[in-house]
Amino acid sequence: MMKPRAITVKRPSFFARETETDPAGRTGQAAWPPLLRIAFRVGLAVFGAQLICFMLWSDFQQSRFGFSFDFSIYAQGWYQIAHGSIDPFVTSKGAYLWQDHSAFLFWLAAPLWFVWPHPVTLMWLQDAACVAAEVVAFRWMCEVAVQRQSESESRRTLVTFVSVGALALVLDPWITWSITNDFHVEAFSMLFVLLAARDFYNFRQRSWLWVALALGTGNLAATYLIGLSLSALAVGKNWRRTALYLSLAGIGWTELISLIHGDLGSAYKGYSYLLSESQAKRARTTGQGSVLEVAIGGVTHPARVFARIWGYRWSIWADLSSAGLIGIVSPWAFGVPLVAMIESSLNSTPDFISPNTGSQNFPEYLLTRNSADEAGQFFSHRMF
Repeated sequence: MMKPRAITVKRPSFFARETETDPAGRTGQAAWPPLLRIAFRVGLAVFGAQLICFMLWSDFQQSRFGFSFDFSIYAQGWYQIAHGSIDPFVTSKGAYLWQDHSAFLFWLAAPLWFVWPHPVTLMWLQDAACVAAEVVAFRWMCEVAVQRQSESESRRTLVTFVSVGALALVLDPWITWSITNDFHVEAFSMLFVLLAARDFYNFRQRSWLWVALALGTGNLAATYLIGLSLSALAVGKNWRRTALYLSLAGIGWTELISLIHGDLGSAYKGYSYLLSESQAKRARTTGQGSVLEVAIGGVTHPARVFARIWGYRWSIWADLSSAGLIGIVSPWAFGVPLVAMIESSLNSTPDFISPNTGSQNFPEYLLTRNSADEAGQFFSHRMF
């Protein structure tokens, strides 16, 4: 089997080395095989139909008052921002909007209220973010297919695996469930993290723009960036500097948010069994804590961590299996789902690790994208 085509390009000096083989080959759609371009356009049509279905489902739910607590927090706060309140107080939460998860992106999105001035618009934005993340993952699959194409491989084989990956995204039940019943800011977090990961893969400096937007969606996105830093570290030495900056951004942002008490929605009381007595009391009474405190508690109480994760092993399996577990072996895939599963399973409230909750399901975009990639590599090596 011939080696995949690669193009050596001058990389921005921001990255660790001056030159490197660009894994995506810097090829636009015009350089794609015709069959792959057709498959991509068909995929976009399918994702468009899925978005329409998501929006109709969200509209049906709002007509039956089917949304829950988190939606009430963000819908009320978003409405107040759009009508001139710079620092909205959310009555259902008993706190200011920014104190839930420090999702400051809502201030930038406030003008969208007037596009369709109804609360369901917020759910439609979540639907659009979910489908946009699927499109990013699908585009990434196509780029990898072009990169790994060789003269000995059938183009139909490459298109087959790309198409299977697209179907896996569309048919993943947990992604559909994630947009059901509630609003999750993690939908926007994962979209920006996925965009950042794809651009880091392609050596594009605009990836840091996506990192900044991800941080604007709150402290949960910062933990996803910590996971992405683990992936960058595992990819190779050329990404070590990127991994360092990502970890510093993620850890620094979570700690800053904790210092200003902007993470009251993080359910730190669920981690009180890992904290010191004073920290646990503060978490139970005020809801305040920090990711660093929980991480230190996990390191100092490894038996408790193992027992909790082992107790939730079947929920973790349910969360990950629908996206194709083979993708977990890919360096670009394992970091974000790993962090999401750990922070969800260590919380003593079982709702956070249950697939029915939905908020921890968004990292499946990375897992599905890499499952298709790994499967394509395996069968290509077997067939040719």
